Amino acid sequence: MVQLDTNTLLKILNVSNNGLENKVFSGISIDTRSIKENEIFIAIKGKNFNGHHFIEDAFEKGASVCIIAEQIPSKPNCIIVENTDLALAQIAAYFVQQQKPKVIAITGSNGKTTTKEAILNILKYKFSEHTILATEGNLNNHIGLPLTLFKLKVEHKIAILEMGMNHSGEIDYLSKIAPPDIAVITNIGEAHIENFSTRKNIALAKKELLLNTSPTGTLILPFDDDYYELLSDGLQQKKITFGKSNKADIYYEKTHNLYNFYYQGKKIIEKIKFIAEHNAINFMCAIGVATELDFVEEEFNQIKNINFNIPHRLEFKRMKNGMTIIDDCYNANPTSMKKALDILSDMVGYKIAVIGDMAELGKSAKQYHQEIISYAENKNIDLIFRFGIFFKNTESDIKKNFWYSSKELLIESLKKNLKSNSIILVKGSRSMKMEDIIEAIQNF
Repeated sequence: MVQLDTNTLLKILNVSNNGLENKVFSGISIDTRSIKENEIFIAIKGKNFNGHHFIEDAFEKGASVCIIAEQIPSKPNCIIVENTDLALAQIAAYFVQQQKPKVIAITGSNGKTTTKEAILNILKYKFSEHTILATEGNLNNHIGLPLTLFKLKVEHKIAILEMGMNHSGEIDYLSKIAPPDIAVITNIGEAHIENFSTRKNIALAKKELLLNTSPTGTLILPFDDDYYELLSDGLQQKKITFGKSNKADIYYEKTHNLYNFYYQGKKIIEKIKFIAEHNAINFMCAIGVATELDFVEEEFNQIKNINFNIPHRLEFKRMKNGMTIIDDCYNANPTSMKKALDILSDMVGYKIAVIGDMAELGKSAKQYHQEIISYAENKNIDLIFRFGIFFKNTESDIKKNFWYSSKELLIESLKKNLKSNSIILVKGSRSMKMEDIIEAIQNF
């Protein structure tokens, strides 16, 4: 961790010293369950929790200082600030300023985590793993990003950071904590459209990342996206485009499941296998990053296998009985749902789609769910099992399409319809907890 003492902490937070002893801290925590001796405890407030209720616990477990936004009577060694979320961000920004890693920031409606993993995997061919810090899991919001940055060490020369959003202004907030040297936008989809009304507004919100990128930095942008022109308009940074079209800087040719990749017309990587085509698209983002980090032909030639098996994100699980589960239950929106159905449709076997409602689609929810049903029915899929209120209200005249009022009934019916060569896609929004169905299938 970047060294941080009391006096520096007070300066970062713009707070006067109220008699605190100057000492060097061993770390920063927002969770008393894992806090360690001599750490700073920051009392974060959320919808369902309030860290201020755990101040006493923090001190008992060894915290040296607590940063709070509420007056706590008779509690010494507390630093009072207006907003503890902001304090978290200010300290994280200090870590970035001190360590000065090359910041690779990723946002987009779909594929952020997969792209992050692709970038990390590719960079390992050139850089030592211990020199790279990457977002763990989905810690990509106003809390998660600082927690990632608190892990910065002297040896970290590169930081690969996911940045997510639910509302306008969030990407601006995050990218000011860690201004990008290389900014990646994967795509502009319908995720969280309930909060933005239109895809154009989503694009403008994602563009906040580009606006905070270093003037000498690089923008890696989706050439095929409807909003490419909007994203790139008015920006002077170097731009690298990716897409299916050979008009993009980075593109690919596909033969069966083998992909050859090109950069500015020159083949640089060949015969990489991807089950899902959208992983090839995410891989192009990683190639763009690699070119900016001075990868040479010999280093690209070393790249043979890239692992995209990320938990609950199109994760392929082979069962002992020969069946396959495609676990994509982390989240869902219309774009990612169609991609998952495409993958299922292209596979060989008895194909079953188990799909749950998509959240945060606002007034267009009924339209989007009906669109997905129509899309699925036109795919090479043997059975469609639906779950959730929105999918209940969709119309279908096809016999292979069924809706269930409970997971229990769905699981019971699924069990009766399985075959030895079954391939089962399970997907839905986080709120649907579709992993319950995964667990049941694995116990068949």
